[in-house]
Amino acid sequence: SSLEPAVVLEKIASRAMQLLAATSSAVFLVDPDRTAMRAITALGELEHELKAEALMLGRGIIGTLAQEARAEFVNDTNRDPRTILISGTQPVNNESLMAAPLFRGDEVTGMMAVWRTGHPFDNADLNFLVGLSRQAGIALENARLFDENKRQRQYYEAIVQNSPVAIVTMNEASSVVSWNPGAEQLFGYKRDEAIGLKIDDMVAAIPELRSEAEEYYGKAMTDELHVITRRTRKDRSIVDVELSALPLQLQDGRRGAVAIYHDITELQHARREAVAANEAKSSFLATMSHEIRTPMNAVIGMSGLLLDTELSREQRDYAETIRNSGDALLGIINDILDFSKIEAGKMELESQPFDLRECVESALDLVAARAVEKNLDLAYLIDDDVPAGVKGDVTRLRQILLNLLSNAVKFTEKGEVVLTVRQDKDRGLLLFAVRDTGIGILHNRMDRLFTSFSQADSSTTRRYGGTGLGLAISKRLAEMMGGGMWVDS
Repeated sequence: SSLEPAVVLEKIASRAMQLLAATSSAVFLVDPDRTAMRAITALGELEHELKAEALMLGRGIIGTLAQEARAEFVNDTNRDPRTILISGTQPVNNESLMAAPLFRGDEVTGMMAVWRTGHPFDNADLNFLVGLSRQAGIALENARLFDENKRQRQYYEAIVQNSPVAIVTMNEASSVVSWNPGAEQLFGYKRDEAIGLKIDDMVAAIPELRSEAEEYYGKAMTDELHVITRRTRKDRSIVDVELSALPLQLQDGRRGAVAIYHDITELQHARREAVAANEAKSSFLATMSHEIRTPMNAVIGMSGLLLDTELSREQRDYAETIRNSGDALLGIINDILDFSKIEAGKMELESQPFDLRECVESALDLVAARAVEKNLDLAYLIDDDVPAGVKGDVTRLRQILLNLLSNAVKFTEKGEVVLTVRQDKDRGLLLFAVRDTGIGILHNRMDRLFTSFSQADSSTTRRYGGTGLGLAISKRLAEMMGGGMWVDS
């Protein structure tokens, strides 16, 4: 290649030798450890000796000039105290030496030197050599950049050729420019078949995919693209792919794009099976909840009627146990039913105006009896700027508040439970907070608090009961209302 350093520098050294009527010329490059220089090219009478010699930086005329980063001519080397004979040579009368540094930025990367006898050098000669040394420095830098670019290109080509995913480059007209073995395996076209063909004629060969593929390619010409989609193989079978694409400048300077196709057929199949299984689970839970709730309503209703009759103390105690247990079981069933609806995406929220204070008070009324039994103070505080009337699903909001209040009362043995409501005007939200003086939650257990069928501590279930669904449902309902839920302890 004409950009090989030795070839380029030999041409420059030959030009210097010819135009300066020199007997020898050479270009030296500094070693990586920057202690010595070696001739990358040498011409003339001293060719072999110069190529065999390593010049130490700071020693000899050339080594000293390299260390000082300057150019100079010496018209009688025998009289210069810096002179060191090159191995294998003898002193020459009236020998003149001229040398100039090669630079990359401010760093000396080498030296250019010429020798001649019988005719001294002058400043015009030195200026000419300095000009040639600059050309040599530029040529070296260009060669270095070319070599680095070549190595990078070979490196990336090796990655592309050995990548298990399909990697394809296309020009502006969407014709295939490169087609790696991964693309051959995924789509079934050999490289020789694919090169030059329109990419969408091969991998989007059915009408329902064609317009989408053309739209995606248009976007990839100007910006990055990442989508989950489908493409066709050579046999017209469909494959699920994760497609990443971005604009690219081709080697000929024209615009193009590179596309990476990752076969996710098995992942998509597994996802569809998981979704189907989840839907089946949710459907089963909903069906079972309905089937259990129907006779449970009868148990609760009949136990309520039984309590309205004349009973002995023992019989009333039995009937109240049946009624309370039925209410508890119905609550669990309702939680499971709500959870299954949310999981199946079938939970629908109403949007009707309602009285906020009445909603808050009705939730408090439902836990008041239990709070009185435990001698707990129960209170609420609504800021003055909170609107009296709001629009939303009052039933689901009451369900959330009731769940939070019930938990607060359940886990508080003494003290108080306080519900506060304030307005976040900047975000257009109402902030509900339930504060209690209960047992609290360890920081390393908080991540389990909103997990379905989970409680912060297994001992909590044994002591207080519960399914671990209430907070998970409440959080999902809050998110469906455009809000969120978190905990501080």
